[in-house]
Amino acid sequence: MRILLTAHPGTNSRDILLDVEAGFRDAGHEVIRWELEPMFAVNNGPHPPQMRAFFNQGAGELVRRLIDANNIDFTMGMWANALYAFGVSAEGGSVPRTYFNRVDIPHVMFWLDAPHWAHNTQFRQNFGAPMLREPQLLNVINNRGTAREMREMLGFGRTLAEPYGVNTEVFRPAPGVPRAHDFVINVGPGDPPPTDRMLRELESDEPDLRAIRADLAPGATEAMRRLATEGGIGSPAMEALIDAWVASQLDEPGVALPERFDAMKHEHAEAIAALRTRPAVFVTMADAARSIDQFRRAFLVTWLSSRFDVAVFGVDPLKGWPHRATMIGPVPYDAMSGVYARGRLALNVMRWQDDVGLNLKPLEITASGVPCLCERRAGLDGLFEIGTEIESFDSPATLARTARVLLADEDRRVALAEAGRARTVRDHTWARWASSVCRFVRPGVVAEAKSPAPADAAA
Repeated sequence: MRILLTAHPGTNSRDILLDVEAGFRDAGHEVIRWELEPMFAVNNGPHPPQMRAFFNQGAGELVRRLIDANNIDFTMGMWANALYAFGVSAEGGSVPRTYFNRVDIPHVMFWLDAPHWAHNTQFRQNFGAPMLREPQLLNVINNRGTAREMREMLGFGRTLAEPYGVNTEVFRPAPGVPRAHDFVINVGPGDPPPTDRMLRELESDEPDLRAIRADLAPGATEAMRRLATEGGIGSPAMEALIDAWVASQLDEPGVALPERFDAMKHEHAEAIAALRTRPAVFVTMADAARSIDQFRRAFLVTWLSSRFDVAVFGVDPLKGWPHRATMIGPVPYDAMSGVYARGRLALNVMRWQDDVGLNLKPLEITASGVPCLCERRAGLDGLFEIGTEIESFDSPATLARTARVLLADEDRRVALAEAGRARTVRDHTWARWASSVCRFVRPGVVAEAKSPAPADAAA
């Protein structure tokens, strides 16, 4: 197949998209890259609207000719970057249409994280808009839970749930690098500050995460009720749903939100129906519910750093937390494997901005040939054999016990690292991801691919 890839400017996210481009090529497909940076510069610069419209119209015409001349099968970009670059129009008072629907070419929006967070949360204003269900607008996200949430609650059309891939030429073992730390961890910004209860629990060898979460629940409940009222859907029925929702979050954080609603739909049908009419309000309420668990990453890394030799890399990590980690600082994308190699072990803990699914880090760690410990999440056991290819944990105490066993047994660490890398190289490359995307876009076409794999889910 032939793909037109719309590439945005940037750092890590652009590097990931270019790895995706390499994956399409490795899978036997042809890729033409269209750089969005000139369009962004005009649209974001101090130019009059007429100039921006003229420029975008001309660029759109060039892309249309490029598509026609090269028999492009579909276009793809990260998040809604291409949607914003080429615009949405309504002619003669008609329903707004995207550029891709007007020129009749499929466009795949690759959501590196949930649409809730895209474009500094500004994309939320489009939830529920008819354009999201245009037949030529397709979506790919890394897990079934968010895919279903997008379709059923946010108004998206066809959406594929396909776990991420990794470029095993970028992420690969770095022989000769000294194993200087027990753990190396990639941690970014955005963690909430610690509460007094969290600071007390950091002193315990078996911290009570349930107690921390229970302390946070009333604040989440209050915020959700306020958001519902401000969004015009406050009611006694909504308050009852919120109470049940928060209780479910406390009992089982790793359940996809649509599945929670399935269990509540008979008792709380009226309130759930009201949420469906206000997708942007629903998202803010979901954020509030999930905030009960967003402390986990910073807490676990901080707790671990007082018991093991921990090194952390990333931009502005653990701000406000009393950690004892060695701070490496920002690391370029193509140098991360060498930094992971400094650790006898590597850790992945998410901030629980969604309920299920895995981020890129377990794939990057295992591809780098480093033993990976990952907090237990729904979907992990479908990607790796736990105990053989990766280790998981569900509490700080379990994490510490597992780490001590591994740190005392080099042969076990080597075996875990080798098995994890072998699984990732075999099953979790961008080439396999690309093959699934091609079959999703053209269901009736058998795409040529070097390593075909079945899609995880479809529309």
